[in-house]
Amino acid sequence: MKKLFIALLPLLSLVSAAHAQSAATGTVASVGAASTAADAGAPSTPAASDNATGTPATATSAISDASLASCTFSAADFGAIQAIQNNPALSPTEEITQELSLRKQLLGAVLNCAIDDARTTQKTLDAATSTDAGAATQTMLSGKISDALNFYQLQQALLAGAGIRATQTIAQSTLSWRDANYLPIKETVGNFLIWNANQNLFNIAGTRLVQTQQVVDFVEAAAPNSDLQAALQAVENSFAAAIAENAAAGRAISQLQTPDASLSIIQQSLQDLAATYQKFGDLNALIQKLLPTGQGQ
Repeated sequence: MKKLFIALLPLLSLVSAAHAQSAATGTVASVGAASTAADAGAPSTPAASDNATGTPATATSAISDASLASCTFSAADFGAIQAIQNNPALSPTEEITQELSLRKQLLGAVLNCAIDDARTTQKTLDAATSTDAGAATQTMLSGKISDALNFYQLQQALLAGAGIRATQTIAQSTLSWRDANYLPIKETVGNFLIWNANQNLFNIAGTRLVQTQQVVDFVEAAAPNSDLQAALQAVENSFAAAIAENAAAGRAISQLQTPDASLSIIQQSLQDLAATYQKFGDLNALIQKLLPTGQGQ
């Protein structure tokens, strides 16, 4: 999806010669209503803007089927804008009308892809079975994705009546909003899904700890052993650290801390959990030495 929004950049920088001349001098009288709508971004008569000259717009096939299917746009998909701008056979009105039509098609296609991406992200999030601890965060994040969908749909509504300058404004605002709002939320959703899946690992480790404590109590009842107690304490301390980091990761996600920050805490919690399992192995080896044959864990 990053490549998708890079495709918005040409919409910010490519300005037709007729539009530039009209904006700079105001002397291209033949541009008429189409020029006024394009320069001002006026939503006055979209139908007239698209067909002001009676000349069919040539932009209908500008976007390749492959680009639409993959939502990955390339320079080739925007080449038609420059072709229109460089076509000496077009009158100023024709140039503005065709360029505006093409810009709307391109930006509209990108917004459609953005909406599809947000819907897919939300569907994946909502399908996850969360723990009680994560349910509120899951609901909150789904609401944030709904906010993104509302924003993109608003941009679509604005696009319907936009002129050339307005399409540039819509593209810029979409880029800025996505970078500041949607991308961090999407990454946070990914972190939440990782964290949520990890809860089963912590539950399994907790169950194993309880079982191991029971075995240690059994061995200790027959013959107290300081090494055994020390090994058990090492497991308990390591697991407590892992649990604390896991809880901190959940809080970081719920507080919408930066995705990098919450991911770092998740990674630390898993490292602590891996260390716990290493200590489980050390403790189990000691238990095997102390228990009669056939009674090891």
